[in-house]
Amino acid sequence: MTNKSKSQETIQAKPIDIAHPERLEIMAPASLALAQAAAHVRDGYVFEDTSITIFSHTGALCFTLVKGDPDDSMLERARNAYVEALALQQHQAQQA
Repeated sequence: MTNKSKSQETIQAKPIDIAHPERLEIMAPASLALAQAAAHVRDGYVFEDTSITIFSHTGALCFTLVKGDPDDSMLERARNAYVEALALQQHQAQQA
């Protein structure tokens, strides 16, 4: 390991070594559904342009992922989120 802090390291996900379907429907408790989505997103899936169903009584989510790449506007939004989060992190570190 280098001198980089954990927050500066690129986290490498292991590829899922099996044939990939064109679409996946995920239905699970929210924390599990989002963790599973993170694994699939790293493996080349994006959220389909449909609504996410939230089951308020059970806390479950239902959504569809499809093979593909995020569009440029989503990449820009992600970049802006990083910039804002890093600025907040720096501000909080200076306040400590």
